[in-house]
Amino acid sequence: MFHDLFIDVLVALFMALVAAGTGYMYKYLLPDVCRWLKTRFSADQYALAAKIACTVVAFVEQVYVQLHGDEKLNAALEILRQRLAERHIVLTEDDKRELIEAAVHGFNVGKERANATL
Repeated sequence: MFHDLFIDVLVALFMALVAAGTGYMYKYLLPDVCRWLKTRFSADQYALAAKIACTVVAFVEQVYVQLHGDEKLNAALEILRQRLAERHIVLTEDDKRELIEAAVHGFNVGKERANATL
């Protein structure tokens, strides 16, 4: 009899601790973990988007030689939008433009260095 009562009290205590621990986790830990995961995932996505932008710029420079200025930029932006959508990467239009402009800058610096060594 005493043994059954002891087991019942232990089970009730364990269930109360599990409930309290779960509540604590959802209230305090889960938001921090979600925020950290979102930040980490966003950083990885942004790095991947930057690599994609570099590839897009090289492609546009090679294939769309007849385009210049804004026409070439718009072609690159459109291709970048498609590639990011395929990978479910969501960026603002300003971010996309910045990535393209940074990739163009890197492309031009690379060309200047190559020409300087000739």
